[in-house]
Amino acid sequence: MIPRRPRSAWSIRLAATQRPGVGWPIAMAALLTGIAAMAAGVIDLTAAGDAAPWLLWIGVLMIGPSLYWLWVRKAELHLRGRGGWASIGAYWLALACFGAVVHLFASAFSMHVLDALFESTSGFATVGMTSISDVDNADRGILAFRAASNWVGGFSALASALVFLPRIRRDGPNVDDEYLRGAGHALIPTVRLGLRNVGVFYGAFTSVGFLAYRIAGLGWFDALAHALSTVSTGGFSTRNGSIWDFTSAPVEWVAIVLMFLAGFSVPAMWWAVRGRGTALLRSVEVQLYLLLILVVTVVASVADTHSTGLRPTREAVMAAVSFLSTTGLVAFDWQGWHVGVQTLLIMLMALGAMNGSAGGGFGLSRAMVLFRLTLRTMYRMLRPHGVRVVKLDKRTIPEEQLRREAGYLVLYAGVALAGAYGVAFFEPQLRRSLVAAVAAISTTGPILGLQTAAELSRGARTALVPVMLLGRSAIVPIALLLSVVTASTRREVQYRLYGRRRRPRALEDVRP
Repeated sequence: MIPRRPRSAWSIRLAATQRPGVGWPIAMAALLTGIAAMAAGVIDLTAAGDAAPWLLWIGVLMIGPSLYWLWVRKAELHLRGRGGWASIGAYWLALACFGAVVHLFASAFSMHVLDALFESTSGFATVGMTSISDVDNADRGILAFRAASNWVGGFSALASALVFLPRIRRDGPNVDDEYLRGAGHALIPTVRLGLRNVGVFYGAFTSVGFLAYRIAGLGWFDALAHALSTVSTGGFSTRNGSIWDFTSAPVEWVAIVLMFLAGFSVPAMWWAVRGRGTALLRSVEVQLYLLLILVVTVVASVADTHSTGLRPTREAVMAAVSFLSTTGLVAFDWQGWHVGVQTLLIMLMALGAMNGSAGGGFGLSRAMVLFRLTLRTMYRMLRPHGVRVVKLDKRTIPEEQLRREAGYLVLYAGVALAGAYGVAFFEPQLRRSLVAAVAAISTTGPILGLQTAAELSRGARTALVPVMLLGRSAIVPIALLLSVVTASTRREVQYRLYGRRRRPRALEDVRP
């Protein structure tokens, strides 16, 4: 008997009606990208830009099918097991692809496909690298979409970390518990209320940033674009020289305060708003965040012998906050600083912001856990029979979680080294390749020795695309998505070759 031919692997994987799959995250990515494109098109109309018709048209094309898929076909979001992780990974991949389509249309197809993919990935991953060599003369609609992509990426990172990922079933390969920690029932009681609370908080924060930039002297468009890119830790600017081109101390101080808050944990700020500021200051992660900013500020101020007055202090504070929060806005020439200060800034870049914030990087809480694990290992070398547990904020860290954090460190370093190796194929300088990879995986952006990423070759920028996506998604979701797709494809190939294995009917049934 000839076995019945199964449905296409892609049709099964993308099916979302009455069955879990990745249809919901892909449709949601299209919806958010379309809304961002429509908003950018409306803004471009105010400046009589050439990109407005393209942005409005592609926005309608994305919003229409996504609304049909979400509300008519009743697409469901799957948050259990490998399928849940794969859904998060599919969402980030879809954002990058849909954003690339918008950039192609907005540029009237004058932008190379790889450059469009790089620009889109950098925007949604809140990296801040750009392939546009002359930002000052870019269309206002394109600049608006870049800022909007930063904002969507920042909100997606918060929603993923605080709302969706904690709901994924814990018997799956969860290697990122610290990334999910700390929201509490007051902020995230349910998925729906959690999304509402995070959205209200994020929107209010953005509004405050916009008003602050306006009071500091920026025009409405510059204030809006920089507010969107600052609160999201994205770092896109409307000027070639970023914040520095405005030559305004009030604007720089506003950016410093907003970047400092953007790198702060949202649950921590929620506790502060609810009057628990004293408990907040007792947090080890908060103390480390403040200490690192203070130390780097002092070192950079002392090392700066070229500026006078308050300028060295302001530049040092901005450098520390910009790199630790992984925002990447610059109002200083860090390439002319002492090599020791440059090394400190690169270390801050790799370390990253507090967990539960829109910032990227390795994560302060995870770094502290691994540091204390190292101390315990050294203690056991001296006293093999001694018993010592690892604690963080008086909370004992389980042994399984310690192993997962150590494994994540290997993944993080491996992706960074692989990215540096890919960039090194196209760039002659080893230091530039290493710093570019660190800037990409930490979602920071600035590269030592370059004004913008447009100075990199197209091949080097393309090599950074997967590094940026993996860094923004905390590696695991996209890695598991690839493993699920690989296993699903392998089983279908086996079925077609031998006819003995039935194709899994649902995504969560796939076991690589």
